[in-house]
Amino acid sequence: MKIGKKKIKMIDLPPKKIRPNVELKHFKKNRLCKVK
Repeated sequence: MKIGKKKIKMIDLPPKKIRPNVELKHFKKNRLCKVK
């Protein structure tokens, strides 16, 4: 979980335009992992 947070933080650096897309992708993946 710590690695995932670090990855999201690193991606948080890019522009805001890319941030929403990346955050959504990570959220979907996280939700899938949680459901599993």
